[in-house]
Amino acid sequence: MKKKTRKRILRQVAAGKISAEQGEKLLQELERDERSNDASLSNFGSNVITPANIRNLIPKLEPAVNEEFFDAVKAGAYNGITWPEFKELVIENIDPDFVKELARLGYGGLTDEHLYEFVIFGVNPEFIIGLQKRGYKDIPERKLIEFGIHSVTPEFIDSMSSAGFDDIPTSTLLELKIHQVHPDFMKQYAKMGYKDLDLKKFIELKIHNVLPEFIQAYEKLGYKELPIDKLIALSIHNVTPEFMSDVQKLDPKVSDLDDFISFKIHGVSSEYYESIRKLGYEIESMKKLVGMKIHGASPDFIIEINGLFSEDLSLDQLIAFRVHGISKDYIEKLRDKGTKDLTPEKIVSAKIHGFLNYFD
Repeated sequence: MKKKTRKRILRQVAAGKISAEQGEKLLQELERDERSNDASLSNFGSNVITPANIRNLIPKLEPAVNEEFFDAVKAGAYNGITWPEFKELVIENIDPDFVKELARLGYGGLTDEHLYEFVIFGVNPEFIIGLQKRGYKDIPERKLIEFGIHSVTPEFIDSMSSAGFDDIPTSTLLELKIHQVHPDFMKQYAKMGYKDLDLKKFIELKIHNVLPEFIQAYEKLGYKELPIDKLIALSIHNVTPEFMSDVQKLDPKVSDLDDFISFKIHGVSSEYYESIRKLGYEIESMKKLVGMKIHGASPDFIIEINGLFSEDLSLDQLIAFRVHGISKDYIEKLRDKGTKDLTPEKIVSAKIHGFLNYFD
């Protein structure tokens, strides 16, 4: 197949159909494409042609291949052959008028690889003309193929225009289709009071699964008209109504959404709360646990430190120990130096002022 394509390019140069520079470019692209995997085949999920594949391909093949080949495909003559075999047949049976029309529209001298992908993904003259009429001219070949793969059609562009979005960059059009952001999806947010959102924000909402039902769940809890970025933060950190309910059972005073987000970020859960309570601590506020988590005051650390004193340290004292890097080993070294009446406050002061340095 590679030899056939190379000869075809050379014949086109010899006949003056393409320039020597174009021929050289095509040969370089051929080498690149032959070295890469045939990524287009992976889109069909099967190694052989199936009747379902044929049904999907019929409208794409019809304007691109000769009548005899098209009729044979439609009749099921190629069911069961491999995709590489089918690819070769498609390329050999492309209608010359299809190729000429592509050239007239600015896409002449396509490699066999790109020509096949134009056909298989529905990038035909009608598709290209539709895009050009809407202002999308001189789109690179690869980008056009991506448009075909993801169904970025002229009709889709029209629907976005009707929704108030014109002159959308090609990369954004692709993102919209990939994440299934369409006018009906956007209208749901307008109905909920979220107007004047830009396309990037709609894409972000879809990526983070901030759907209308997600917003409604918070409205039922009394959190109405939340800023979009706050909703996205809640979703990113998986702050669910269930999580909020669990927290409020332990600390009814917590209501600020930023506190719930902080709890999630730092791993302050009902399980962590209970692990501290089991050590005999009354927790007045869940916010206190954030400081403990940030500084690594784990149950194991608490048990180890409290084992060195006749009375358990307060949570504030334990946090101070962690902030200043005071460990069981450090306390034992202080005691080894003969220091007496070592209160937690004195230990912190010794650490701050480098007391042990005087003994080194």
